[in-house]
Amino acid sequence: MEQSLVCQRDAGRTAPGFCEGNPGAHARSKTRHEHIYSNQGYAIAGVMLEKTLENHGEELMQAMLFEPLGMNSSGFGAPGHSGKVDQPWATKRDCSPGFEPVPPGPQADNPPAIGPAGTVHCSLADLAAYAAFHLTGEEGASRC
Repeated sequence: MEQSLVCQRDAGRTAPGFCEGNPGAHARSKTRHEHIYSNQGYAIAGVMLEKTLENHGEELMQAMLFEPLGMNSSGFGAPGHSGKVDQPWATKRDCSPGFEPVPPGPQADNPPAIGPAGTVHCSLADLAAYAAFHLTGEEGASRC
């Protein structure tokens, strides 16, 4: 996995370097009905959407998901503003006991290369709108 982390940092805002960084580490399902989560799988899906729709993944999510669902608090990367405590901060464990706060900024979340795997932040109300959207799809009444 360490090789992939290096590749994703080098890849900048795109995922191809991350996706190619560690192809042997992809999880394989023993049956076709088992789901195994993979950050690389979602990064690959994001690259496919970007190439097909000729737009950046964050812009696609904004236009195709956040705006139609009224998810006005949603964004990418760690929430909050550098130098302020206006949102909860992430924490990390170092060698000492306990956790160290991580202020908002580029190092406070997953690298942009794996954005499709999870760099979105949103309010609980926006998360509820997203969950409700999924429930309507399960009921066969999707709005898209």
